[in-house]
Amino acid sequence: MTIPPRAEAASADRRSNHGRWLILAKLLVSGAILALVLSRIDLAAAVGRITGANPAWLAVALAALALQIVTSSLRWQRVLLGLEESPRFAMCVQLTWLGQFFNQGFPSVVAGDAARIWYMRPHVGSLGRLLTSVVLDRLTGFLAIALLIVAALPWLIALLPPGAAAPALIVATAGVVVALAALWLLSGAYLEAYIRWPRLVTLHRHLQSARHVLAQPAGLLIVVLALLVQALSVLAVAALALALEVPLTLGQAFMFVPVVMLLAMLPVSIAGWGVREGAMVVALGMAGIAATESAALAILLGLLMALIALPGGLILLRVRRGRSARSDAADG
Repeated sequence: MTIPPRAEAASADRRSNHGRWLILAKLLVSGAILALVLSRIDLAAAVGRITGANPAWLAVALAALALQIVTSSLRWQRVLLGLEESPRFAMCVQLTWLGQFFNQGFPSVVAGDAARIWYMRPHVGSLGRLLTSVVLDRLTGFLAIALLIVAALPWLIALLPPGAAAPALIVATAGVVVALAALWLLSGAYLEAYIRWPRLVTLHRHLQSARHVLAQPAGLLIVVLALLVQALSVLAVAALALALEVPLTLGQAFMFVPVVMLLAMLPVSIAGWGVREGAMVVALGMAGIAATESAALAILLGLLMALIALPGGLILLRVRRGRSARSDAADG
């Protein structure tokens, strides 16, 4: 059935308006949480700590964040190789960095994933396998965070005060584990005959391919790389703590940072701003670290993540110029 032009235009307008309202809502969430955090700390002291940060440890943190992007690129390449694609590692690095740039400027990590798909498409044989690679790349990231949180759960519970906090943490962690287990079960071939909804069929196919990749010997390497990506986040935070003279040990960083990063990934804010700062203040407060110190640490982390993503903008310009040159050559 052909959709009338007016109906199609109206549908496009509704989607556009929905997108604008969603961006506005996320801006409000980021602004509201940041305002709440800043209202409860000594802002002048936090700014003083940030401006007086030790440059050597700042360099270590930047190096960890850069290595994190390179490791993420290797993980993505290994996923694509498992799906029988043969992308160059350099291309994976460039497009992962480009994706980080998009993630810092747009309301959701989906923007970065969409950019990776769009610019990698000419370099792979199958769009379906490319989409699956991005889905699996994201899922392994969530799996790594879940594994780190589960490993640290006994120590986290011991730090929590009596009451509902510990059960809530256990339920939340169990929810993440159950969700990952459900996705694994949903990837089973025995469900093919029972799935009818088109979007669920597409998801099932992606998950089947993902399961096939993870079941290969290289699947273990992909999970190890995903764990290394999260470990580098922890090391970056630990280095920033040293730069700011915040009394955070490496063990405490491994306990708290995965939880903070998981919450910051929720699609309710702009690039995690606000959620990351609020989560860091609450989490490090359990270790006896003052809110001002925790907020300064989270804000500096956000600034460095934005800084390390800037080369992605240069890569975007280079990729666009290359596409334009190829298009002009084809037209000529």
